[in-house]
Amino acid sequence: MFDENSKIGELLKNEEARQIMNRHLSGIAENPKINMVKGFSLRALCAFPQVKIPKENLDLCIEELKKI
Repeated sequence: MFDENSKIGELLKNEEARQIMNRHLSGIAENPKINMVKGFSLRALCAFPQVKIPKENLDLCIEELKKI
């Protein structure tokens, strides 16, 4: 259902996806600035150097999201 092209806004609507994102992406779903990037895909967001998400963490997150 979800993958690296899923929009942040859609991921945030799903509680299981939120938990996965928080676990692998340093609590990103609870970041107060997350609302500014709801239209971005997960991969696009993590491509920004300011986000500072290691590729390994992103890959683990995506693999778990695909299982939902």
